[in-house]
Amino acid sequence: MINKKIILLLFGYTAFFSELRTTYFSAAVLPFNTVFVTHDIHLSKCAITYQESTNIIDIQWHIWLDDLELGLEKSGIGSLQLLTGNEDENADEKLLEYLRSKMKLYINDQPVQFTWKEKESSEDLLAVWVHLEVKNVTSLNSIKVQNNILMEIYNDQQNIVHVKMQDGRQGYLIFEKEGQEEEVLF
Repeated sequence: MINKKIILLLFGYTAFFSELRTTYFSAAVLPFNTVFVTHDIHLSKCAITYQESTNIIDIQWHIWLDDLELGLEKSGIGSLQLLTGNEDENADEKLLEYLRSKMKLYINDQPVQFTWKEKESSEDLLAVWVHLEVKNVTSLNSIKVQNNILMEIYNDQQNIVHVKMQDGRQGYLIFEKEGQEEEVLF
């Protein structure tokens, strides 16, 4: 098996995910024009960008809808039927609660809590992009992340976090086990 960490570093964030979609995802057409999608890899991706000019940390999180719904159900929140006509009326609040229980952020060794901005469907309608933010960050010397999303569902779950500064400095974090913390120093 190819080491995904090496691919990530050699080919970059975007190329890595394009290759994963091409290589690992397949769809089979079932009777009555029903489409069933399977994926052999369990992965979330998250971009955390510090925007020094506005003192905001912007978080963009890509999570597969089928996996997320399983995680929500297992956590006791239940199905929110995200991005459908039957979406739970409190879906945003419940989703934020779930995400806060799965990701911990520390800015300059101080715990911070992200707030809700919005969510939207991915282009292929199979995933959700969740947009979050942390306001009033006047400087960023270090960011420590714990990302446990969906690790209670899949023992092969991997969560990739790309941390970026406005000036181009960046770091990649790969989470492969529950409770794992990673840090990027700037």
